[in-house]
Amino acid sequence: MDKKINTRLIEKKNNDYANPAPGTTVDQGLIENCPESKKGSFDFYMVAHRATVATALPVYYKVIVNTTVMKEREVE
Repeated sequence: MDKKINTRLIEKKNNDYANPAPGTTVDQGLIENCPESKKGSFDFYMVAHRATVATALPVYYKVIVNTTVMKEREVE
């Protein structure tokens, strides 16, 4: 988990922009799909809380080893 990132997520709704809802995850587009992902490692950004004053700041998660029976989509 890495909270010290410069990435900001903004959601476009019709012709307006807003902060994404809490629980929003992004695992494509901003994330590098490296060959090691075949071994069960993966990464994603998640908006953990509702931003009321400024732009939502997501948290970056990197799963190095998944020892559970859960698949990537179930973890996110």
